[in-house]
Formats: sequence, structure tokens, C-alpha cells
Amino acid sequence: MLVPDEKITTWIDISGDPIDRKWRAIQRHVTQIAMDSGFMVFGEEGWKEHWAKEAYILRESSVETDKPEDDLFAGLT
Repeated sequence: MLVPDEKITTWIDISGDPIDRKWRAIQRHVTQIAMDSGFMVFGEEGWKEHWAKEAYILRESSVETDKPEDDLFAGLT
């Protein structure tokens, strides 16, 4: 959100089951995020449309990697 796109090294597709589970988990933890917050007002369909990918920034690695990544565990045995 506050990081320029060019700093992001990894995009993970969480569409389907992962985003469904994430949505249900967030709803069960109302002490962490209120249902009327800016993140929740879009509803489940809004989440599926706008947050089906998660972004990560690789800070360091002990294995060789190609960027952009799409697997946080690539190269690990």
C-alpha cells in the first residue's frame, strides 16, 4: 500500500481457496479489524477482485532466485 511497486519482488496468487479462508479468518477476529473498516467495506467480492495477490519484498536470500518471484519457497530443499 505504501510501498512503490518497483520495490516488490514477489507476487503470490491467493485467489480461490486461500482468499476464501483468509476472508473467513478475518471475520472471526473482529478485535483485529472492524467490519466497518476501509479494508472490509468492499465485502468478500471486493476482496476477491482487488486482493487476490499478495506482495512481498525480498530483503535477503541464501539461495539463488529470479525476480519477480511467484513462490516464496523456490530453491529451498
